[in-house]
Amino acid sequence: MEQAQQYLPAGLRLRVYEGYRHPKIQQMLFDAQWRRMQIAHPTQSAAWCYVQAAQLASPLRTFAGEPMIPPHSTGGAVDIDIIDAAGQSLDFGMALSDWGEIPPELCATQYAGLTDAAASNRRLLLEVMTAAGLVNYPREWWHFSYGDRYWACVTGSAQARYGAVEELIFDAE
Repeated sequence: MEQAQQYLPAGLRLRVYEGYRHPKIQQMLFDAQWRRMQIAHPTQSAAWCYVQAAQLASPLRTFAGEPMIPPHSTGGAVDIDIIDAAGQSLDFGMALSDWGEIPPELCATQYAGLTDAAASNRRLLLEVMTAAGLVNYPREWWHFSYGDRYWACVTGSAQARYGAVEELIFDAE
């Protein structure tokens, strides 16, 4: 992140919205998105709604029930935007926090309906993060990975550097 910050013009800073996400929180986000898809598309099958939901919120299991490790649950993914000197987010065409309330296509890094300013800001974020070695998930302009399975796939790495984060339980004694 420090390296990406160095590529930004003076007066701009990266702001981390979210990094590591506990699997229980990840499952809650996925379940809420799956419900949104089922409500928005009542004539579609559960499997179709599952696939649509999984494009913006990674599940912990495939539709068939096989375990998966969501990128945020490895600590290898980050949701990020750019802020100005006053701490205000640049115009990205939407607030990052609104991802679950707007049409999913607006979340895509390369959305055609953006203003010039929003498109330029998305390109800037993509450029600085890519220059620092992270990869963008193209369905979410704000989501970047380093070391998770998605990163390994995109970069051609033989394997991911990060897997599931194991929770440590400490005895109070």
